[in-house]
Amino acid sequence: MADFTELNPHAICDRCNVSFKKEELQYVVGRVRGTGQRLCLVCKLYYSVKANNSNKTLSAAELQDIAQQVAKGQHGDSKLKVQAVGRPFHSLWDIHTPSSSMGPPPLPRPQVLTPASINAGSMLPFPRINSDSFPQFVGYQQAHTKFNELRAHFAKLAYAHGGTGKITVSVRLATWIPDKKNGLKPISEPRDLQHVSPDIGVDDLKSMAIIAIWESYCKWSHDYPISFSSLGLRDADWHELVPIVGMPAPFRSQFTNAKGKFNPKKGLHIFVSIPHHIYIEILNYRDTIAEQAAEKEDEESSHHPPVIVKPFGTKTTQDSYRSSSHKPPMSAQQAPGTMISKRVLNRDEGTKHNPVTIPSSSDDDEDQPEDQPSTPPRKIPQRGQESPDIKTVRAALRAQESGTRGSARSKYNTEEMPCIVFVAPRTSWKDLISTPSIVQLEKNVTPKRVSIFVNPKGEAFRGTFKSARFGHVSTPIFPTTSSYVCIKQAFYEKPDGKLAYYSGAKQSEILDKEIACLVWASALLDLVYDFIKFNEKAPFNIPQMRFVHAALANSNEVDGVKKSYLIEEVINGKFIKYINNDSPELLPMENQDQERRAKFLAFAQHVQYFKTESVFISDLQGGDTLLTDPQITTDPSITKGQIFASGNLPTKIRYQKTYSLATNPSYK
Repeated sequence: MADFTELNPHAICDRCNVSFKKEELQYVVGRVRGTGQRLCLVCKLYYSVKANNSNKTLSAAELQDIAQQVAKGQHGDSKLKVQAVGRPFHSLWDIHTPSSSMGPPPLPRPQVLTPASINAGSMLPFPRINSDSFPQFVGYQQAHTKFNELRAHFAKLAYAHGGTGKITVSVRLATWIPDKKNGLKPISEPRDLQHVSPDIGVDDLKSMAIIAIWESYCKWSHDYPISFSSLGLRDADWHELVPIVGMPAPFRSQFTNAKGKFNPKKGLHIFVSIPHHIYIEILNYRDTIAEQAAEKEDEESSHHPPVIVKPFGTKTTQDSYRSSSHKPPMSAQQAPGTMISKRVLNRDEGTKHNPVTIPSSSDDDEDQPEDQPSTPPRKIPQRGQESPDIKTVRAALRAQESGTRGSARSKYNTEEMPCIVFVAPRTSWKDLISTPSIVQLEKNVTPKRVSIFVNPKGEAFRGTFKSARFGHVSTPIFPTTSSYVCIKQAFYEKPDGKLAYYSGAKQSEILDKEIACLVWASALLDLVYDFIKFNEKAPFNIPQMRFVHAALANSNEVDGVKKSYLIEEVINGKFIKYINNDSPELLPMENQDQERRAKFLAFAQHVQYFKTESVFISDLQGGDTLLTDPQITTDPSITKGQIFASGNLPTKIRYQKTYSLATNPSYK
């Protein structure tokens, strides 16, 4: 049994890499003098029952060597940290604890985890982290130095102390983005450590991996504090690696073939994982640091007064023009009557202004050639041009988005689709009910030839029935004159759960009904404003809202396939759901402005219901002024089938709910 100092109360088994109490340390002497292993009780028992092993006590020379090393460690005479009998451990990094000395053991106190904060009692050929709090301020350059020391240390100990072969461990810092098919998000580049024992345990592998990526973490997170326990260890398939009792060497089997021969293959690939919520916290922390740095830079720059740039000849309180008697020679490039104020900087006396007068034409000028016409002095405008505020300039520069890989890919994948476009008509309620066929685009709308520019592989925003992408049209087709449009298509769910777009003919049929729904919704909303206009003026401001302009686009046939699209105005700002299709009750709003618009739309529903007694708009959503994707609720007595698009089925129950709400004083 070997003695330990009080600062080194634990030991690590050389065979299974398990940490255990110092009192349980067992030393097994090798057949070659000077060799041996320090084992836990289980591994000691394993060697004790082997037929070719024999129990042997330590010799007097070995016991004397043990006593001398322990004494040096206790008195602080040795620079080496004595870990166990006969085998000192060269500490890679300084440990921020006072040197060991005789006396009572130190009182326990909270420890801070740094790359230097390791378990001095470790018998592993690398430091083990035993604390649970990373530092806030550890430079990545220092971490880079320690990583190189760690790598050199492994190389030095390669194939030492027995064992059968070594492996290369590739470590990478990463997180997992939820709700994604492949949510793996690498944060750092891989760091490789060679000459690692395949018998390494999970805890020790985690300590080694954190040390390996510590430089990258510090640089990426700006030294964001994080606990050791919150970091995880995962394999190449993102399976969590946890210690298993009774399985001291979980990785060796990966490098041993059926015949028991060791084969390092391609090494071990692992990730140090950061939980997603902590990953988001670090991103916010990084943004805060960047904003603070920018604000500080702007504040420092604001101390410098703006520079006033004056036109030549502008007179100030510090400038005075010389008498006209001073008439220096005039160069060929200087026009008559021009005055130039020249600045001369004297480092000792400050700034002096020595204006030089270029004379104007005059009849009294004796030096003026007789053939030069007389010209009156030119009047220089007395105004200065102030430079823009430095904060404004810096904000504009920071707002410029550099060409990222995503934006470059979007531009690269943009395609042109020549289409025949039918712009939906805008009509009043009176004209709509008198001429219902106005919604038939093929009869009442002159088609246009327009090209759509869109990235078909770009991100699609999916709703219940349709998906949307943003793109451009070659010629503005709406009164807003903007070429930036929203491009929609209807989709359905296949039996296997995957989503697919309807074919060209079916797509055109569905979107044609969506167009009709928008025309009716726009007219119904105009009915409400007409009702308001012909009544007493309201004592409050009434929200001004309308439905988006829309058009049906059918693409030219390409490879025997035609496609149809619904083109709408783009709704800027935040998208808000005011009232659902399945309930007339208002949805919770974020502020008073949104609540005011929601109540107005509820009021609009009641006006439409009482005025028509058969139809009103439901499923109200959009922005501050523009609405889109309406549903039309009709009286079930009108028809048993579907009049408008999907989701616009007649509902008797909804009518009853709406009627009851119409009598509610809170909606009046």
